[in-house]
Amino acid sequence: MKFKGRFTNLGDWLSWMEQLHPSEIDLGLDRIKAVADRLGLVTTPTAQVITVAGTNGKGSCVSTMQTLLRASGQRVGSYTSPHLLCYNERVQIDGQAVTDEALCDAFSLIDSARQDVSLTYFEFGTLAAFYLFQEAKLDYWLLEVGLGGRLDAVNLIDPDIAIITPVAIDHEAWLGSDREKIGAEKAGILRPGCIALCADPEPPASVVEAIASQAKSSYFWGRDKAFYAYDSEGGTVLGFTGEGMQKQELILKDKIDLPLPSVAAAVQAVALCNLFDPQKMAADLEALSLPGRFQTHRVEHEQGVLACITDVAHNPHAANLLADRLSKLEGKKYGLMCVMKDKDITHMIRPLKAEIDQWYLCNLPEIPRSASADEIKNALVALGVEENKIHVFATVDAGMDKASTMALADDASLVVFGSFYTVAESMNWINKRSNSEVKNG
Repeated sequence: MKFKGRFTNLGDWLSWMEQLHPSEIDLGLDRIKAVADRLGLVTTPTAQVITVAGTNGKGSCVSTMQTLLRASGQRVGSYTSPHLLCYNERVQIDGQAVTDEALCDAFSLIDSARQDVSLTYFEFGTLAAFYLFQEAKLDYWLLEVGLGGRLDAVNLIDPDIAIITPVAIDHEAWLGSDREKIGAEKAGILRPGCIALCADPEPPASVVEAIASQAKSSYFWGRDKAFYAYDSEGGTVLGFTGEGMQKQELILKDKIDLPLPSVAAAVQAVALCNLFDPQKMAADLEALSLPGRFQTHRVEHEQGVLACITDVAHNPHAANLLADRLSKLEGKKYGLMCVMKDKDITHMIRPLKAEIDQWYLCNLPEIPRSASADEIKNALVALGVEENKIHVFATVDAGMDKASTMALADDASLVVFGSFYTVAESMNWINKRSNSEVKNG
């Protein structure tokens, strides 16, 4: 450890950080800016900064850009949230999660600098990422907004390129109850003179107006616009605007199972960085994968090999995308689900009702914010799902034990979704079976 701090163990730091601030979410930039100033962090780094806001697909966009930029020989830092299996996933430098020691050192410095300023768990982590990126002297910072945009801690840093992925209804208590209000919050990442990319097929007027008033150049999603993507027979076509505003296309041999607007926005952003090698980029895109994004696991089981799909879909918009993907799969599908109680549970399960043959509902006893399995069951029954198709379990482990056995007996696939927590618990269950294989799609 370089710096002597309050703790020497990452787990101890994280547990303490969770209790430090009276509110889990406390939007605003005043507190984090005060501490950043004391740390000597600059809001306009020498590196190129690409910030991504939006309701869904942010992580996929950042992951795609990281892959393409690194393949072009650039040094890249990426900051995303939440994590699935370990906190270090959030902060990556050159494609590798930073070490416990690096995070502990950063937390020690931040703790010393903050003095009497109270920081949330997310603000602590965001400052740590900024500090580590600044120390690493990177070419690119890729930043994923945690919540909203305008008042999110990530928005302390001025982006050169601002990307807005599809905007949908989520986190209404903090962002507003309609797409216009939510869009205005997302568009808060824009800066005068930045380059703006919008990957929403039908962007709210608040986003369009903010881009028109602030961006020096703008790129929108659509077949008749700057960038686009669609599945063709056997593969995926990605279109973007290259040098001299010339339209170009990449034709991939395989289909991409990440959200196409997010992947296309990432390709467009990298093209704008003048780091474009079409042949190499196509190969890199075909190898794309991201844990928990329509990820297929082949799980060794006493009764055979289970096909298990994990997807972090956790709001109605993402659930619709998941339902569309499942509709293209043959055979029975059993669903294992737990969701947070502040989500619109009814509108999450409605599009999936026709795709899921049996429902396995689990509690997350360690997560106070989670809805109970009985609450989800009531929503399913109200939508007309027969009670004999609904099964309730005290934990995800118990649900996975039963659901996997029944899915194999009925020659069904198992689909796990509803929250990052649900997918993380299921992945821990899968990882205990060390011979399991994993792939995207």
